[in-house]
Amino acid sequence: MISTTIKINDIEMQVTANIGTPKKQWGKTRYKHIVTVRRKEYPPQKFDFFSSEIDYVGDKNRLDDVGLKGALECFVSDAIAGELDIDEFHSEFGYEKVSESLKVHKGCVKAKAQFEALGIDLDELYELDEMLRGD
Repeated sequence: MISTTIKINDIEMQVTANIGTPKKQWGKTRYKHIVTVRRKEYPPQKFDFFSSEIDYVGDKNRLDDVGLKGALECFVSDAIAGELDIDEFHSEFGYEKVSESLKVHKGCVKAKAQFEALGIDLDELYELDEMLRGD
């Protein structure tokens, strides 16, 4: 299991991932990882991360440091999108099927709640997003 530490201001998180298992997602087989985010004094939060099809073809079933940061960046992005109400979400991301929009929005709202459970508010999510993207 690979692990990396992410720090912004006084927030320090340890991010780990399991070895990926093959799973069909979005019409292609890729590796599914369970990523865990830990922060002292808060319960750990887990989320699914699907690596690229290229990783699967190249038999790269482990996330390295860059991969872990990329997975966390996706999780943060989802949490920020969870701040939008369903109408804004549907409009912003252009889903054609309302059922698909509702499903994805629900996942984003869950991601936001998971960061809140880690004691990380929306402003800190934006800071974390900027740091992970290198802005």
